[in-house]
Amino acid sequence: MTHKPTQRRSSSGQYSWLWMLATVVVVGAFMYWLAATSEPSAPQVVEEDVDAEATAVATTVALDDLAAGYSEYLGTRVRLERVTVASRLGTQAFWTATSSGMPFLIRLSPELVAAGMSVSGGEAVTAVGQVVLMSDSVLAAWEIEGAISGDGQRIEAEFAQAFLEATFAEIEAPAGSQGE
Repeated sequence: MTHKPTQRRSSSGQYSWLWMLATVVVVGAFMYWLAATSEPSAPQVVEEDVDAEATAVATTVALDDLAAGYSEYLGTRVRLERVTVASRLGTQAFWTATSSGMPFLIRLSPELVAAGMSVSGGEAVTAVGQVVLMSDSVLAAWEIEGAISGDGQRIEAEFAQAFLEATFAEIEAPAGSQGE
């Protein structure tokens, strides 16, 4: 038995260039449609009501309790009411003292300082923020940000074992004044 050679022609590759061209045209038309129908959009900025947020989620704590057991409050938001500014530390922090005279450090957040918040000695302040452990990296960041400057302020800040990073602060009216 002899086999006859069969000539078989494959037509599968004959028009493949046409399909490639059609694909390029369809993708190009789709890209053109996307460009023509799209609209530029800007990122949405959601502004928070810091006052309402700060008072709603913070636990009110007595300064004496916070200073004596700060480790209980690390990483939590607390509210200190009517603490007296004993002295300032740099441009963004101040010392207050417990009833027994133990000092405690409160730092105003850069946002508060940028908004014009400043305290003076003797003022009563209500502050809300997170309790943070003091560390060398915190002190280095404060120096870079300009919150403290020089070795003297750094050594003074090192005295604090923990501090309150205040995201909300309000100077209270002196006791006995009626909105003067």
